[in-house]
Amino acid sequence: MKTDERIGVGFVGAGAVVKTIHVPVLGQMAQEFRIEAVWDINTSAAESLAQQVGARVIPGFEEMLADPRVEVIVVATPAGCHAEHVAAGMRAGKRAILCEKPFGSSLDDIRLVEEAAATSDVPLLIGAMHAFDPGWSAISETVAHMREQAVAIRSSIVLPFNERFEQWATELPPRAPPELDAEDIAMLLMRMGIMELAIHDLPLVRAMIPEGAPITVTSAMPLEPFGYAISLSAGDRVIDLFGYIHDSWKPSWELEAVSADQSLCLEFTPSFVHAGSATARISGTLETDIVGPFARNGYQMEWQAIRELARGRPFPIPPLAQVIGDFRFALDIVEQSCAKIAAGAGQ
Repeated sequence: MKTDERIGVGFVGAGAVVKTIHVPVLGQMAQEFRIEAVWDINTSAAESLAQQVGARVIPGFEEMLADPRVEVIVVATPAGCHAEHVAAGMRAGKRAILCEKPFGSSLDDIRLVEEAAATSDVPLLIGAMHAFDPGWSAISETVAHMREQAVAIRSSIVLPFNERFEQWATELPPRAPPELDAEDIAMLLMRMGIMELAIHDLPLVRAMIPEGAPITVTSAMPLEPFGYAISLSAGDRVIDLFGYIHDSWKPSWELEAVSADQSLCLEFTPSFVHAGSATARISGTLETDIVGPFARNGYQMEWQAIRELARGRPFPIPPLAQVIGDFRFALDIVEQSCAKIAAGAGQ
């Protein structure tokens, strides 16, 4: 019998992201990957997904780490568990790890992963699909120009409700402890908005500001039913972050940057949609160039990277230091935004 040489994948978590993003992509790459196992603290969720994809249910996370048939793990647990599961996967010597964003939930998570990475060469890829989008990758020269010359950057995300965001907007206050007041709830929702929605674009925003530029949040306002409007500065440039989840049917996802002689507008497809890459519009003083869309999207490129890395072949992914820098950038925005709300200066 011929040995199955496909790469064995184990899902650590069996939620919506796995079902709607990773399973469809792996279905397209079935000659390269096999979904080997599923583990979730919710056994019924693990069983349902395993039955859907023809995989085994693993009774515990440690058993998945010890299973040699699971060569790559996908960490899709709550953010507070990400660093723990990533570090364990590194120590177990898996071929590669794909961890859903965000990297973690606190600065302590950085130390946990750094310690594991110090004695491991397991590649870690954070699932920030826009950073792997071919439309973004194709404009590296423009990004470098904006890093030196941009005066303003704007991320605008307007989406209809999906089940995940609707749950946050409608269930968070009733589940909160009685002592949680309106200000606390506003800060929790602001944190969620940044770490679960704005986080898609924050690595791209950071790529267009000077390395080490200090950031200052000047205003931060939560939006109802779910969203945020944040203004900040990074050195001498202005950055606006806007995210809004509402009941309109029409989505819009744009990232813009402007310098004295050039403007950039990237239009992305919404999350959970497998519809090709972003389209970039680059306008100068005399002409406008359109880059994309390309047939592949960021999700597919993530798995192409995992395939190459798991085979021991080189593939350009952000190094751990850059991943940690992106995470610190996001946490800094969270902390300053929440401080504005607490001080009553959000608006």
